[in-house]
Amino acid sequence: MKGCCAQCGHVDTIQGFADEAQARECLGLALKWPRPLADSLIRYLGLFSPPKRVLAWPRARKLLDALLADIERGHIRRHGRDWAAPQAAWLAAFEVIFTRLNAGQLTLPLKDHGYLYGVLANSANSGEAQAEGQREADRRAAGQRRGASQGEQRSAEELARLAARTQVAVAASELAAEERSRPVAGLAPFNDQHRREWLAAHHPQADANAVLRLIHKEQNA
Repeated sequence: MKGCCAQCGHVDTIQGFADEAQARECLGLALKWPRPLADSLIRYLGLFSPPKRVLAWPRARKLLDALLADIERGHIRRHGRDWAAPQAAWLAAFEVIFTRLNAGQLTLPLKDHGYLYGVLANSANSGEAQAEGQREADRRAAGQRRGASQGEQRSAEELARLAARTQVAVAASELAAEERSRPVAGLAPFNDQHRREWLAAHHPQADANAVLRLIHKEQNA
């Protein structure tokens, strides 16, 4: 049974007109995506064409529907898990396939989307490995920065303690010299209150308690 196109008068079988409608549907589905991706989709479908024959549109529609569902959700299912597959990843995967095709490394016709999905999964796996490597490098760098900061803090604390001990030693030495000179000058000896007053006047930054402990230690030695 044949039919006639009301627009142009073309005569064809009913199946021919049905195929034309399905062709328009397939192209419409592909072309709803940005131009580079749409072009790659249409070219990719051509890799399923049997030798010396064209790809049947019902077969093309089935292949396209499977792809579009995964493109829309941005993930594919491969090796028992989901892999991220944004539009950029699809474009890159199509480019890999076309490059291998031109190099004679691809056997045609393709039977299913397994080859494409393998490329996508490998790319996503490499991306995850690189991201994990970068996170590990960031963790190590952060640890080194913390270690350096702690080391600097410890160094500053050690310098502060050394400075404090030096102040105490200098203050104790000068206070001892002052006390030894007092009897010669006919002055009364110091008690701890006098010592604190002398330290406040001559060494206000020194730890008075530490100076007195050192003085008492030397007196009792």
